[in-house]
Amino acid sequence: MSFEAVSGKIESKEEADKILDLVDNPADIDVVDVDPMHNPNKFRDRVKDRIVASIICKEITEKFEDDMFEADFSEEEVEEAKSVLQTFSLEKRRAVLSVPHEIRLRFLKKQKEKVDDGQDLFKIIDDIAERMQKNNGYTLGYHLSLADIPEPDDINGIRQPWVVKGTEADHRDNDLARAYYSLTWKDRYKEKPSNYLYVVRSETGEGSDHKQDGDNNWGRASSLSVVARLNCHVLEEHAQVIYEDKMQKYMDNQKNES
Repeated sequence: MSFEAVSGKIESKEEADKILDLVDNPADIDVVDVDPMHNPNKFRDRVKDRIVASIICKEITEKFEDDMFEADFSEEEVEEAKSVLQTFSLEKRRAVLSVPHEIRLRFLKKQKEKVDDGQDLFKIIDDIAERMQKNNGYTLGYHLSLADIPEPDDINGIRQPWVVKGTEADHRDNDLARAYYSLTWKDRYKEKPSNYLYVVRSETGEGSDHKQDGDNNWGRASSLSVVARLNCHVLEEHAQVIYEDKMQKYMDNQKNES
């Protein structure tokens, strides 16, 4: 089954909503903003974008949770932290999840010490999110590449910097080498083939060496700290399986309603 397996024409807003209701839509992914009746093909592309973004969100969250366990947080504390994150705005949640791989475990161990000293976990996470978001403008970015940049081995139990280095000279920055990223999955660079998606920490605050394009959908820097890496082909295959399953459910529901 493909996108074309669903009727080429979406008859109503209600029909489009039924499709969207079958697709996970956590608060930290792009909202579908296409008129489904006038542009059904683009609507379906956005549905798949939503599925992919949801998979990415799940992967990042799971890595954060895994490191919480490695930092000796209890299962109850991890579940509490997940609940706290769900109460946050889009910007605050992205700020917390943007902690790079190289410092995430060390960072979480420090937060665990605060919890063990009797500090409230909600307040700890909320303070962190506020500081990261407002003071530094930290958030998530998406860098697509053919290059396989493996996670570096630990040295004496300490994680090492995992970065995407800039390789393209940018005339706006005196021809210094830059690495680029989009701030949303929807705005990712699609003109060249890619093997890997590197979810990176974006810095949008004043004083950072990260630069933003005029529309603020893109950023660039001399190097990017990696939060997580995903294989693009596996990601697309996973998304296609989910898409086909959702569309089959949609068509089954339509038959049952008729």
